[in-house]
Amino acid sequence: MIKKISLFSAFLFPSYAYSAPLPDEHMNFHISGARQPVIDIDTNLPEGFDVDIDVGRDGSTFMTSQDCVVKNGHIHAGPFTDNGADFLVGSYTISVMSAGAQFEPQGISKIIGEQGQYLNGPDVKDSDMGVGRVINTSRKFTIQ
Repeated sequence: MIKKISLFSAFLFPSYAYSAPLPDEHMNFHISGARQPVIDIDTNLPEGFDVDIDVGRDGSTFMTSQDCVVKNGHIHAGPFTDNGADFLVGSYTISVMSAGAQFEPQGISKIIGEQGQYLNGPDVKDSDMGVGRVINTSRKFTIQ
């Protein structure tokens, strides 16, 4: 009877400690909101994964950011403003970054590995800060 309960509980509470890389991550960006940008990203990053989204005007010191969490395969940020005002016309860069597995919720670090070693894909980089593999990508957009 104990073996049946253990086997049954394994299906109810599966282990999320992987021993192989996850499928390559992907992010599809959608920008709306005209001069108060709203950024929506469809992704296969794990549910609950934390990212920081920065939006900066190219050639300027202006930057604003928002902490976000993956929910149902989606990241939503914005609307972004310049202290409540519309963004100026110009070119902007969106940066999406994660801080490292040790700063993610415990369940996420089990999925991606203690050093993010199971993360792979076009937006995954080795951290410059020595925290393992992280998400670090950017996209350009223009406000007219």
